[in-house]
Amino acid sequence: MSDLDPRFIEDRALRNAARSVIQADIEHARESFTPGNIAAQVGSRIAEGAEEVAGIAKDRADDNRGVIAILLGALFLFIARRPILEILGLSEAENEDEHDTDAPEEESGAAID
Repeated sequence: MSDLDPRFIEDRALRNAARSVIQADIEHARESFTPGNIAAQVGSRIAEGAEEVAGIAKDRADDNRGVIAILLGALFLFIARRPILEILGLSEAENEDEHDTDAPEEESGAAID
């Protein structure tokens, strides 16, 4: 070994050290990027984001209770519009209007080719 250049020996030692660092990083990546670990990380990030959004929504809802009540009432009326119209006896008129607008108008003249 006395024939080897001291710089060559230092370079080999540096190469071996770099190789061990890279191998350790690869092993760490293999352990970290298993499907279970990735799912857990994504799930925790989604949970944190959902908690933040829920907190903001709660704060906004506390400030605007009247607006939210009106929106919920309007949504209920929109969803229940058909039964309400049937109770009021207006559903037949609505159905007739729908049938009239859906039917294509026929011309009484000659057919255009």
